Amino acid sequence: MKSTLKKMMGIALSLLLGVSTVLAAVGCKGPSLPGNYTEEVDTNRTQLYVYNYDGGFGSEWLSKVKQRYEELHANDVYEPGTGKRGIQIMMNNTKNGVTSETIKSGQDEVYFIENMYYYSLRYDGALMDITDAVSGENPYEPAKTIESKLTAEQQNFYGIKGAREDGKTQYLGVPHYFGTYGLVYNKDLFDEKGYYFLDGYDENSNLEDKFVYYDTDKKTAGPNGQYGDDDDGLPTTYQEFYWLLEYISRMNSQTALSWTGQYYTQYLGFLLNSLVADYEGLDQMMLNFTFDGTATDLGSITGGSFAEDANDLQITEENGWELKRQSGVYYALDFIENLVDTEMYHNSNAFTDSYSHLDNQQDFLMSGVDGVTTPIAMTVDGMWWQSESSQVFSSMASRYGDQYSMENRNLRWMPLPKANKEKAAEATEKIANGRNGYTVTDSLYSLCCVSSGIEDWKLPIAIDFIQFCNTDESLIEFTTTTNTVKALTYEIDETVLEQLSPYGRSLIEYIQNADIVYPYSQAELYINNSSMFRADEYYRATVNGATKNYPAQAFHVDGISAEDYFTGLATYYKSSWNTLA
Repeated sequence: MKSTLKKMMGIALSLLLGVSTVLAAVGCKGPSLPGNYTEEVDTNRTQLYVYNYDGGFGSEWLSKVKQRYEELHANDVYEPGTGKRGIQIMMNNTKNGVTSETIKSGQDEVYFIENMYYYSLRYDGALMDITDAVSGENPYEPAKTIESKLTAEQQNFYGIKGAREDGKTQYLGVPHYFGTYGLVYNKDLFDEKGYYFLDGYDENSNLEDKFVYYDTDKKTAGPNGQYGDDDDGLPTTYQEFYWLLEYISRMNSQTALSWTGQYYTQYLGFLLNSLVADYEGLDQMMLNFTFDGTATDLGSITGGSFAEDANDLQITEENGWELKRQSGVYYALDFIENLVDTEMYHNSNAFTDSYSHLDNQQDFLMSGVDGVTTPIAMTVDGMWWQSESSQVFSSMASRYGDQYSMENRNLRWMPLPKANKEKAAEATEKIANGRNGYTVTDSLYSLCCVSSGIEDWKLPIAIDFIQFCNTDESLIEFTTTTNTVKALTYEIDETVLEQLSPYGRSLIEYIQNADIVYPYSQAELYINNSSMFRADEYYRATVNGATKNYPAQAFHVDGISAEDYFTGLATYYKSSWNTLA
């Protein structure tokens, strides 16, 4: 039944990524639950039912895997004596959510999901043991196992030691895709309007004198500190970002930055978390999940201003709430408050309940194209936004020409600015010395797993399919299809990069220069309270005796300051920490 695929071509550039989350299931399968299957059952073949959360990353990647897998196994017999030959991957592409119970009792057998908690699903009995798929030899790639593509952190989290009778580390799931939130900009508009900082500009000069004017003007070295590449002239600090927003809005009467009004609390919450991670770096950010190490930059509000503590603090599960006083948290809160409270910095629909993320994506792509709507320079979104907007790209290309297709639009991922010059200098020094200058964090808790309700004879098929989905060939195919990355370690060469859109290339170049925070650990406190540590739920505060769940909402609706919210974080988490199991 199993065949080996052709050997992958040699590759050069390394991509190290990771993610977290998983599913669970138990018992026999019940009747088919409502789904969105893409085809009718072929009674001449054996079926494997696959659930795919059809969100930002879409389903095209799975369709390609399905086609290759079915062609490879077209003559295999899975049910002797029935006359059936070949396999049919029944794709259930849907946004319908799943629970432990639906995983256990539904029709689907293999799951690609997000925003689920691995250990919760495990304890609910929803997940099947797929250790053979993860640590066993991959027939399609004998030199590698899926386990070899996991980081040590991922192995420690997903691998459950001592859970199998044979002594092997047990795996009930593996990471799926990776996702972070940040900034996207329209490079064509930046080029046209000169939205780049002039090299050697005077900080005390007029606003317009800080930016290039002539094509021959030299741009600053940008966030990476190196001249001659695509990030030249982009903002390196929060202050430069504010100047850029003002320049776009006040001097050019264009929309500087947009985001969804319907989900602004979540999107700005995720952006805040991205800013915190980029400030703190991998080791300090991971303390928020491991509770094991020394916090080096805690602080408090003194006299209305933020000041760092004189001494470091050893963090344990008992005092983990202290991490709400990290410097990066304060500076990120201050950044979000400025975006929210300064009207010229953001779009007019930034707080409109009916203005969805899809509306925002369409407006960002369509802005200025017809010569009537106001151009939008930048937007806040998840890194998968381009794939999510595929229909808008297609429609625009049909209407306005191929220059508006996904492959040709000159849109880019923007490196996050640093809180101050010192942090910017640290990043450029790291990059100059061949180290990563940025830190990004996963926000999706994505997972690939098998339902515990799968029939015994079908489990080997599910294991084989998961191994096929995680070969280098399939991982690279996912990247070229979605212009994003999977949450495993694999390599990408120049021939692959050439197949990506300008946006996809810029995203991967950014990630290649970044450390990745996988927001999970084996700490008992984390495992027992996983949902508490979600990126958009991890910044609750008690201010004036009331609990505030979302910083952006507190700034916009309640008029709370970043200083008061920062103090309220420690108040909230200190009081609730002892209640955690």
